[in-house]
Amino acid sequence: MMMGDCRMINYWKHAFFLLVSLSLLSAAGCSGDLPAAPQPKAPETAQDNALNQGFPIVNQQVRIRMFGRRDQSQIPWNRMVVFKEYERKSNVKVVFEDVPMPGFTERKNLLFASGELPDAFFKANLTTTEIMRYGMSEKLLVPLDSLIRDHAPHVNALFDKYPEVRKSMTASDGHIYTLPLLTTADAYRTYLKPWVNKKWLQKARLRPPATIDELIAMYRVFRDSDMNGNGIADEIPLSAESITNLILAMGGSWGLENQFKYYFNIEDGHVRLWLTDPRFKEMIMFFNRLYEEKLLDQEIFTQDGATYFAKMNQGIIGNFYLGSTDRFKDVEADYMGIAPYQGPEGQQKVSAFNPIVVDPGGFAITKANGHPEVTMRWIDYFYSEEGAEFYRFGIKGDTYKLNASGKPEFTDKILKDPRGPTAALGEINNMTGGGSPHWISESNDSFIDPPSVIEAHAALIPYLPKAVYSSPIFDKATFERISPIKSDVDKFVAEAIPPFVTGELSFNKWDEFRATLRKIGVEELEKAYQSAYDAMNRQ
Repeated sequence: MMMGDCRMINYWKHAFFLLVSLSLLSAAGCSGDLPAAPQPKAPETAQDNALNQGFPIVNQQVRIRMFGRRDQSQIPWNRMVVFKEYERKSNVKVVFEDVPMPGFTERKNLLFASGELPDAFFKANLTTTEIMRYGMSEKLLVPLDSLIRDHAPHVNALFDKYPEVRKSMTASDGHIYTLPLLTTADAYRTYLKPWVNKKWLQKARLRPPATIDELIAMYRVFRDSDMNGNGIADEIPLSAESITNLILAMGGSWGLENQFKYYFNIEDGHVRLWLTDPRFKEMIMFFNRLYEEKLLDQEIFTQDGATYFAKMNQGIIGNFYLGSTDRFKDVEADYMGIAPYQGPEGQQKVSAFNPIVVDPGGFAITKANGHPEVTMRWIDYFYSEEGAEFYRFGIKGDTYKLNASGKPEFTDKILKDPRGPTAALGEINNMTGGGSPHWISESNDSFIDPPSVIEAHAALIPYLPKAVYSSPIFDKATFERISPIKSDVDKFVAEAIPPFVTGELSFNKWDEFRATLRKIGVEELEKAYQSAYDAMNRQ
């Protein structure tokens, strides 16, 4: 039901009761005897409908309105198995306004502009810009700090165990305005894993490469030998969806990280933008060497995603980077995950590793909410082991069961649904499409991290960074100052790097590349992120 409809219903409800009251008074006047005035109902006290420690959350049902983005594969959220069952369990009736993607952003903007706010946003993809504007500046989103402290034991526990999460979720004014989709499942966080064709390795009698020199030697064998036996020189030693992906995936071998979801390292408490670092130049020179020797896909700058994935499924790529196996199911058995390569200076890190905070704007409570404590208790359950399993898989014994390892997995009711598992899942929960506020852990990630992915991830575990920070939530003045700088940096790097890789531009011009970045304002960018990092660590 739309919120405008609710107001219209309330209007006619009041009109009806007024009409009935006037009728009663008229009747009493005719009889000469007024009816006894009804005794007012005693107001509900906090004790009457106090928050319970367990379930139900409240003894008398509470109604909360939530707004969010519905994926095309999903039925209306109020009819979903998980939310119907959770209403029964919690005694909290959530009325969703779930808007499909084509009109979602427009509707979200209208809600904020009109002030006709829902009680909460659920899976509304609130950006850091929107959190800054509607939380810090316009105060339409309420600070969650005390609500988390007093009514969200599971969120609190995660914040205590993973301090970088609390730091990343805290805005520059010291308040938390949203709850995220977060994952501590490291196999899910490694979004660009290195995969190598193990059949080609066996045919060439090579072991997985451990160093950059061994990597180049492997690529040359892949290039010069008919590895797939079709008599055509169609083998591609290394490919990627884009040069940016390759930079992010291989940067760890040069000691380059991806802090704040950008080109930043944090070294001894200092935030450094590494685009001007000599190590970045060395990596681009390495890519140039690969490109000129035809060890790197010659179409890396021109191919689209469909072309790249088609090559992958033809089994003609020796080495590529991808988070999971869903894009190369046809040849999945031919590939194995390997450890990151040791770089020229002995560096060996996983650089393509997402923060625990996947989507910071998954959930928010607005100033229109008359039951913020109940709302916080309601969402907190999805950040517990039990609640996250329930949200992700539904009803135990019906939509899912536990496998031999004790991890949940969907039953055939979902996996063998004639419409396909995605359609079946769209009747269970609103997880598809991403951004749902809950906790993905290693105990409930079986649907997104199959055994082959877990095995590939195992090779990366010794080389994972200790902490990765999400994008900071800047104040308005800082955001407006650095946003154009960041945009100009992105545009310039996207234009400048390809000619260096292809050899069209000499590395004698690299100093000019660095000078241009400084002119754009990378030092200002560094200062802003350094201040944000310092503020995080003062909390």
